[in-house]
Amino acid sequence: PYQPEMSQGALAALGDFTEKVAALTGLPCVTSSHYDGATSLAESCYMCTSYNPERSVVLVSAGLFPHWRSILDTYCWGRSITLKTIEIDEITGNMDLEKIQTGDWHQAAALIFQSPNCFGVTEDVKDLRQMTNEKEALLVGVTHPFLVSGPRLIAEDEYYGMWDANAFMGVGYKLCDIVVMEAQPLGMHMFGGGAHLGILACAENLRKYTPGRLIGRVLDVDGNPAYTLVDEAREQHVARQNATSNI
Repeated sequence: PYQPEMSQGALAALGDFTEKVAALTGLPCVTSSHYDGATSLAESCYMCTSYNPERSVVLVSAGLFPHWRSILDTYCWGRSITLKTIEIDEITGNMDLEKIQTGDWHQAAALIFQSPNCFGVTEDVKDLRQMTNEKEALLVGVTHPFLVSGPRLIAEDEYYGMWDANAFMGVGYKLCDIVVMEAQPLGMHMFGGGAHLGILACAENLRKYTPGRLIGRVLDVDGNPAYTLVDEAREQHVARQNATSNI
């Protein structure tokens, strides 16, 4: 949709999709979009190190899918980002919290975890969130789209109600700085290289580091509502040296 005046249908569909993802994750910025979940995760590493350029280390859970980790290794090598693995506790199947505490946090820009991980075990996101806050690092969560169900209303008042932020097994509602998912389980059809789609949602303070296209609602010259690409920062849109992504 590079010509908004000609592509309102596509932009409206993509805009509706990103708005739904934002509502489910609690993160306002959703890109549109990426090749697959693994490349979305690689892009999130770029975002984290760009947000904190003095840090070049990303801690990665050993519970991440091996094929995702392979792609992550390739992408991060090209950006001189060092990946350090946090081992899984052999008894619980969760990330070993003691090893997380003793990790190289001095240079760590972010912590990446997957829930459920490749062993089918869910992580305690609240503990990970508290730990990254203490270390001034970002938290990146990888999950299955079926487990992103938004908040659950547990007590209702006249106006706002009270929300349970940990009502499901995924990455939590508004607990991560970045959430990454593979959308293929949503029933993507075969197209242009495969049936895959990478989803990346992030907090507002990371918006300018996003690699993708952000779709927003605007008004046209006649004051009618319309959709357009409000942020285009890939190499295909801007000069290479100014791009947030070279995909």
